[in-house]
Amino acid sequence: MKKIPSSEKQKESSYTAFNNSVSDFLGKMRIVQRSLNENSTELNKNLDDLENEAGTVLSRYNNFVD
Repeated sequence: MKKIPSSEKQKESSYTAFNNSVSDFLGKMRIVQRSLNENSTELNKNLDDLENEAGTVLSRYNNFVD
């Protein structure tokens, strides 16, 4: 197994954080879809959570590509 050069460790960490935030975003999206399907009173809160998570994805993406 090859070791990742120390110069690339930060990039690996940034990618992992980005990948995890996308996964979290998709989880929030599933919650919003379920709220829509069930006509839930929690829909507005769930949409706010989704919007916040979208901001996290964008931030993590920018950290990864910079």
